[in-house]
Amino acid sequence: MGELKDEDAEPELQRLFKASCASIVTACRELGHPYGWRFITGPRRTLSPATKIALITTNPAGHEVPPDHPHESQELGSAYLIESWNGQPPGTSILQVQIQELFRELQTVLGNKEPLHAFAAHRVLGAHLIPFRSPRLHELHRKTESIAFAHSLWGRIFAQWLPSLFIVIGNEAQRELAKVLTQTRQLKRGTPQALRQTGWGNTTFKLEQFISSDGSQPVVILGLPHLSTFKLFSRAPCAEPIRRVLNEAVALSGILQIKR
Repeated sequence: MGELKDEDAEPELQRLFKASCASIVTACRELGHPYGWRFITGPRRTLSPATKIALITTNPAGHEVPPDHPHESQELGSAYLIESWNGQPPGTSILQVQIQELFRELQTVLGNKEPLHAFAAHRVLGAHLIPFRSPRLHELHRKTESIAFAHSLWGRIFAQWLPSLFIVIGNEAQRELAKVLTQTRQLKRGTPQALRQTGWGNTTFKLEQFISSDGSQPVVILGLPHLSTFKLFSRAPCAEPIRRVLNEAVALSGILQIKR
């Protein structure tokens, strides 16, 4: 598979992207968010029927917007590879390094042979569930209303585009995403939430499967602990549990091998 071209993107999904960004701008202003917003952490072309995997984090962190970090999308590639975070060289912050290793493991499970930067930028949609920035999640301005907006935002998106596999960082993001799927898309849980050991103390992966009313589209959420704190991909005892849970998540989601 080659690189996605602008002309290959579904026009209606690109209209949806623009409408989503416009709604975020309006909500950011009306809710009075002091630190701005950020939406997709890679190219907007990943909002495409060809994209079967989404990497979702809770919300953008920090108390200022770096001038080289675009609000709407990062058209130069995946933010986890190419951006400078916290004054460090591009792609070298703790979370960026952990996400890069996650992508590599996912490529192995999928049998994908592309260069890492191509896989990260073209095969995975990266985004924040709640687009509004805050230094920490508990400091998020008007948190209840902001989460409610996130539900409506993603509900509209999932009405037109729904990946097969969500990889979600953080418990709150996983919990809220599951609500969007069950309440807005009216998907039903196909299996009870399963916990899988990570190899790091009592820390667990959380795995859930959802199905549509006709059973035609399984959707899987794989919840990971926050990788800035739990650096699973740098710890040898975690290697086998990581590979095992990624294999299980891919199998449950029904994703075919993604090869170049």
